[in-house]
Amino acid sequence: MTMFRRIAALFVALTLAFAVAPSAPAQAVLSDCTAYSNVVCLWKNAGADGNIWRQTTAQVPVTGCRYLSESGWNNEVTTVRLQTSLSYVLKMYDSSNCTGTPVDIYPGFTYDFSGNPWNDKFSSLKLS
Repeated sequence: MTMFRRIAALFVALTLAFAVAPSAPAQAVLSDCTAYSNVVCLWKNAGADGNIWRQTTAQVPVTGCRYLSESGWNNEVTTVRLQTSLSYVLKMYDSSNCTGTPVDIYPGFTYDFSGNPWNDKFSSLKLS
């Protein structure tokens, strides 16, 4: 076997030895929110599990409205957390334009809407 073939065979063997099978993206947990300050976190699943939508409070309007459809989260939210020491209240709405009766989310609490009529109903949000 020539030196070139030996090196090529070694390269192939090492490549196969260190090959990693594709895996699903890491699932979010509550600490993916609580490790940050001044963020709004939304999860698609109960118990702060599954995909996470995390935005800083600066990215969520105090005046105006943030539409969840813009990021593919319209009617997809089950768990919500406002992680901030600031005196904000997060207002979550069923309507797409921040109108109607909101659900108030207070800082430091995790709200799980599974089994609740609000589960997968939120379409927009804002801070107040």
